[in-house]
Amino acid sequence: MAENLKVLAALEDSNELLLLSLCKEEKGNFPGIEVEKLTNEQCRSFFRFDKDDIEILRRALRIPEKVVCSNRTTTRGIDGLCMVLRRLAYPCRLEDLEYIFGRSKTELSLIINEVLDYIHDNHCHLLSDFNMSWLSQESLERFAGAVFDRDGPLDSCWGFIDGTVRPICRPQENQRLVFNGHKRSHALKF
Repeated sequence: MAENLKVLAALEDSNELLLLSLCKEEKGNFPGIEVEKLTNEQCRSFFRFDKDDIEILRRALRIPEKVVCSNRTTTRGIDGLCMVLRRLAYPCRLEDLEYIFGRSKTELSLIINEVLDYIHDNHCHLLSDFNMSWLSQESLERFAGAVFDRDGPLDSCWGFIDGTVRPICRPQENQRLVFNGHKRSHALKF
């Protein structure tokens, strides 16, 4: 447990080098963290979700209690989801996750891919089929109105592409349209 506290302290400080230096044990012998013992702040920092919301998300995505991979590697569904969330929340290698979750790179890869495949197989229709009840003409007009009311340049925009921010040179005209306040640069997202 003392090792886990050292690891959590290193993770909270976002000091990956300290984390790796604390973990001198053989790979695979390091005890992984237990999600139930994390605080709400730690869950938000590691996975970008509140502690209670992770279980709600697992149930909403219908991830089973036990995830079984093709090579019979098993894990709890909540742990598999946390592995995916950590992988998506912070750019890290599987080697870095070994010390957090107490699993080998191979196991982590299998589990993460299994959970992602499960989510895709069961929910891909939400991304490919726009014939949803909540995408009615009235709803889309309401969404577009909300965007326009918040100083959106178009009155027909109801969604946004969540893509990679690509910096561009500052344009001579209409600079406001391509300025990204989050990155503080002129950029396009695609």
